[in-house]
Amino acid sequence: MRIVRTALRSAAHLLAFCLKIVYNILKLLKVRLLALYLAACGFLQLCFRAFDGGKVYFFLGLCFFVGLSLFGWLRDLRERRRRSGAAGKKTEPSEPKGAAREKTQNSTPDELPRYYEAEGHPGYLFAEYGDRYELFVRSESGWRYLRTDYKQDQRSRK
Repeated sequence: MRIVRTALRSAAHLLAFCLKIVYNILKLLKVRLLALYLAACGFLQLCFRAFDGGKVYFFLGLCFFVGLSLFGWLRDLRERRRRSGAAGKKTEPSEPKGAAREKTQNSTPDELPRYYEAEGHPGYLFAEYGDRYELFVRSESGWRYLRTDYKQDQRSRK
C-alpha cells in the first residue's frame, strides 16, 4: 500500500510539473484564454455534442479569443517598442535614493538635476548638474551610485 501511495504522489507531482510548464508556455505566447476556450469546447463537444447542430457559435467564440490573443501580442509589442525607444531620451524619474552626493563650489544646494537614461545601456541613469554628471545603476535595492564626471570649467578653456 505504501508503494502505491508513493507512486501516486510521484505521478501527481510529475503531472503538476508538466502542467506548470504548459501554463508558462501558454502565458509566454499570450494564448491562455484561447487554449482554455478550445479545451472547454472540446470537452462540451465530446460529452454533449454541443456543436453538431450549430458550429457558428464555436467559430464566433474562436474569432473572439483569437482577437484577444492578437490584442495581447500587439500590446506587448507596443510596450517593448516604447521601452526600447525610451532609451537615451530625457526622463524625469524620482531622484536615486541612497546615492552619495558630492557638493562642489560651483553647485548650489537648490540645484535640481536633469535625469537621463544612458542610451544603449538599460538600467543606467545619469544626473546632469551645472558642473558635473553623476552615474547610477539600478540594482535590486534601488539606485546605486557609480561615479561622478566633472564638466570642464569654461574659464580654463579660454
